[in-house]
Amino acid sequence: MSPAFQPGDYLLTVVLRRPHRGVAVVFPHPHKQIHLLKRVVALPGDLVDLNPNGVQLRSAPTRSTWEVPAGHVVVLSDRLDVTIADSRSFGPVSTDGMRKVLFRYRRARQYR
Repeated sequence: MSPAFQPGDYLLTVVLRRPHRGVAVVFPHPHKQIHLLKRVVALPGDLVDLNPNGVQLRSAPTRSTWEVPAGHVVVLSDRLDVTIADSRSFGPVSTDGMRKVLFRYRRARQYR
């Protein structure tokens, strides 16, 4: 299965009011001067266990789980095998300045 978003796609975004699992969001990278496109996988108050293969939501705390703080979400890439520029490397992300993707526009190929 190919990822939903491809390089060169145009995105229509709006300010994120309430995060939901599965929604695609654009936000500033916590440590670099770039923006990232990821999916929300955990919400404030969720118990999560992050590992290199992804994230697991837990119903009860264990030694490796932690709670997503208020005003933050956990995000992951569509392609877990390619990149780890997501919450697996920098933890939960603040929802301040986060935008929700409403629509993706893929330019038609130019034909000769």
